[in-house]
Amino acid sequence: MKTFKALSIIFFTLFLIFSCNPVKQVLNNPARMNEMAGEMIRRGYCSNDTTIINQITDTVYIKTQDDIDTLVMEQGICNFDTTLKSGTRIKFENGYLIVKERKSFSTRVVTKTVNNYITDNSQIDLLKKDIVNYKDTVLTLKGSLDTYKETNENLVKKLSNTKLYLILSIVFIILSFLWRLFKKLKTPVL
Repeated sequence: MKTFKALSIIFFTLFLIFSCNPVKQVLNNPARMNEMAGEMIRRGYCSNDTTIINQITDTVYIKTQDDIDTLVMEQGICNFDTTLKSGTRIKFENGYLIVKERKSFSTRVVTKTVNNYITDNSQIDLLKKDIVNYKDTVLTLKGSLDTYKETNENLVKKLSNTKLYLILSIVFIILSFLWRLFKKLKTPVL
C-alpha cells in the first residue's frame, strides 16, 4: 500500500512537471509570444503605458512688507502723532521722528505645473496597424456590399422579366383556350 502511494505521488509529480503548460507554450513559441505581447500591449497592461512620471508645481508668493524709517532730530520742541491717508504714520516724540510707511505690493501667485509623460511606442505602432487593418476590412466589406447590390439588381431584373414571360404565357394559354372554344361553338353540331 505504501509503495502504491509513493508511486502515485511520483507519477502525479512527473505528470505535473511534463504536462501541457500554457505558459511554457507561450514562452517557447515566438509566434505565440508575439501574439500574446500584442494583446497585452493593446489592452494597456504595460507599466509604461502613458503614465505620469512626475508633476512639478512651482508656486511663488509675494507678500506685503512694512518698512520702518527712524530719523533722530536734535532739540525737539514738540511731540505729535499723525496718520496719513496712505497709511503712513508720522510720530515725533522726545526728539525722535518715527515714520512708518506701509508699502503694499500686490500679492501675486505664480503657479507652474509641468507634467512629463512616458508613452509606449509599441502600443502606438500596434494601434496604427489595427487602424490600417480596420480600414482595409471596411473597404473590402464595402466592395462586397457593392457586389451584392449589383447581383441583387440583376436578379430583380431577371425576376421581373420572368414574371412578364409567365403572365404573357398565361394570357396566351387563356386566349388559345377561348379561341378553340369559340371555334367549336361556331361550327354546328349534328
